[in-house]
Amino acid sequence: MKRKVIIIGGVAAGTSAAAAAKRANPELEITIIEKRSKISVGACSFPYFIGGLVDSPEKLYSFTPKTFKEKKGTEVLTEHAVLEINMSNRQVSVKNLKEDKLFTMDFDILVIATGSVPIRLPIPGRELDGIFNLKFFEEAVAIKDYMKGNNVRTVGIVGGGNIGLELIENFARLGIRSFIVERFPDVVFGYDPEIREIIREELKKFEIPLYLETTAMEYSGENGKVTGIKTDKGNFHADMVIESVGIKPNSELYKDLGLPMLPNGALITNQKCQVEGFSNIYAVGDCASVRNMIIGKHDYFPLGTTANKQGRTAGLNIGGTLDLFKGTAKAQVFKLFNLEIGKTGLTEKEAKDLRFNPVSVTLDLRNKGGVFEKSGNIRIKLIADKETHKVLGCSMAGIDGVAKRLDLFTALISFDIKLEDAKNLDLTYSPPFSTVWDLNAVAIQKLIDKI
Repeated sequence: MKRKVIIIGGVAAGTSAAAAAKRANPELEITIIEKRSKISVGACSFPYFIGGLVDSPEKLYSFTPKTFKEKKGTEVLTEHAVLEINMSNRQVSVKNLKEDKLFTMDFDILVIATGSVPIRLPIPGRELDGIFNLKFFEEAVAIKDYMKGNNVRTVGIVGGGNIGLELIENFARLGIRSFIVERFPDVVFGYDPEIREIIREELKKFEIPLYLETTAMEYSGENGKVTGIKTDKGNFHADMVIESVGIKPNSELYKDLGLPMLPNGALITNQKCQVEGFSNIYAVGDCASVRNMIIGKHDYFPLGTTANKQGRTAGLNIGGTLDLFKGTAKAQVFKLFNLEIGKTGLTEKEAKDLRFNPVSVTLDLRNKGGVFEKSGNIRIKLIADKETHKVLGCSMAGIDGVAKRLDLFTALISFDIKLEDAKNLDLTYSPPFSTVWDLNAVAIQKLIDKI
């Protein structure tokens, strides 16, 4: 008798789990249950879809349910919602949202890939038209439609994180004015201050209003549509508002099942991506914890790359092939106008709070030969532990070449490599790509000298 695998959620982690499990064991009977109409959606491209660089909504997803079944051999039920999980009977209660029908399905193995949901501000005026989050495919399409149908010329973005800044650039590409309302003292507050300084300079260069330490209190409107944001520092006109204040695990379905969770509702998993204590229950993606490689503890880091890796690991183990997801260095990167900005590992403040003994260098170094296109400086802040000489974190911001240079420090963190063992790495060189001594090598040597 075939083993039945049910996967709740069909975005990055869920589809990756299904594909890997079917590759490892073609005899598995796998069903993905997804309450929305699309699967395998690339949410990281949403800002660029809004800005017109992705020219059609069809390019935002990799598979339709039909093509996924044809290529991966997995059943996909879209517009179906799991209402309840019965752990003892190994059943899920499902509702067909299109036909309003209820039924149950048995499982031998359950994969929870319910993802995350946006944090919504509980303030007056939230019901007005023209206020959006940017989390799901339908919202990205709705934003484009609203802009087109309402002659949007000014957008207020509540929240100064990575997504908010990516949106700023894409609205500018369309000739739309935008501004940021941020309750913290700075944008992307999870970065080191030396990097945030460069980001503020870039926003100023492109005349982007930035209202820091400013709290949205209410949305104003006329005729049922938003017209502005009322804050504790004044009122600002906006034809449309995007809330970008963070996400949280979508835990409603499993919160009362007695499964181990972090305080925010993320399911605690082992390196096989099984929920701890439950060998037939897996959790992957934004609803699951990850192991922080630096501190060796469970952490929450919702990112598409992490979700895909977790999905693959879960799928391989379900299919009978041992695979371990050893965790994350929390590497990330984003683009803002002419800047690439990224980080991996800890900030210096985080390292101190965790009782490391951090030593750091901050340098402005050339990214390539000066005669080449996009030559200029990259600011790098490199942090290591004084006792162990191991990298704790690295942040960068600059005109070109940040994204791939950060990968080196993610590797040093991932494989527990000391600075002295990294200083003579054979890094590639050619003037269109770097200086003779690449800035990574210079930063490593400068930090060794300081230690």
